Amino acid sequence: MRSTRVAWFLLLAGIVFLTGHLLFNGAPAFQGELRVGKTENASIAVHPTDYSSASHPAPADTDSRRYAVQLSDIPFAEPALAEQWIDPRLRYDIVVLPFHLRLTQTAILSPANIASYLEVRPPGAKAKTTKVALTPGQAAHVGAEDLRVDCIRPWGGLLRLPAGRPAASVAVRTPENTWLENLIIEKDSWLYAGADLAIRLVWHDSDQAARAAAESGAPPSEPPRWGVMDGGAINWLDSMTPGTGLQLNSGAKVTLAQVDPSHATEKGRQFAILLQIDQAGERKQEWVIANNPDENAPYRLEYSAARDTLFVLHAARDGFCVVSAYHHYRFAGSDDMSEGE
Repeated sequence: MRSTRVAWFLLLAGIVFLTGHLLFNGAPAFQGELRVGKTENASIAVHPTDYSSASHPAPADTDSRRYAVQLSDIPFAEPALAEQWIDPRLRYDIVVLPFHLRLTQTAILSPANIASYLEVRPPGAKAKTTKVALTPGQAAHVGAEDLRVDCIRPWGGLLRLPAGRPAASVAVRTPENTWLENLIIEKDSWLYAGADLAIRLVWHDSDQAARAAAESGAPPSEPPRWGVMDGGAINWLDSMTPGTGLQLNSGAKVTLAQVDPSHATEKGRQFAILLQIDQAGERKQEWVIANNPDENAPYRLEYSAARDTLFVLHAARDGFCVVSAYHHYRFAGSDDMSEGE
């Protein structure tokens, strides 16, 4: 019996060796990158192609290997994940593995020691690059200028999306005459500045279409939504039908009891909802006013139409838009705006 096991082992080893020899010696070597999200499968490795010119033509494709392939033609199992790290401007050589890799669990062995630096180089081919540590107050002498890192702020919109996503950076002056700068707003989304102002970016195919939409006077239509904090996350609900609700991790049940478009408050009549909270055998009700600027509030109600002032940026290209303004949801006019104004 023991000799039989040894024979089977030797036969298996021979098959593995033969398979490995065919895989690695029967085709040119390939070194590529394969990414897989948690609980997802992946079997395709990619590498920017080495065959991008007529003087260096690609070999013939095989069942498991293809050359100079466009992103749209790569049969990824999870296209949405791949599109976050694949550059659509390039072509790729790909290998389809004869098996799938599945990521079921991850563990951080040690926290990464991340240091942030800014590299600054003055004009000129031979100019020296200066690396500045990104810590507030850090100074550096670059060329004839003295630079200093004033502060480090969170930044939106730097996630590389190959398909592209229009966005705008705006600055807003508050009633207190202070400026809110570097506010990033993406296409078809709202940017809220305080409780009374909302800004929306709408992208068009041409300047003519942007101008026509801005001058039409039609206010933007955006339904309200309400949310409930649950630990460190917030659950948003779009339904404004009384009886809609959810149960939190704490066991509490929150239910929408009433919608009042003209609820009496100290600041006049405002859009509001009444929530019913049941927890540990006790029941209470709480009114939630639309667009409360308190980010720590346990209950939220967002409704752009309920804000005093709305600005809609209609754009079709970089550096220019037509702005339409609304006060108390009534059209107040439009105007052109260029970058830097």
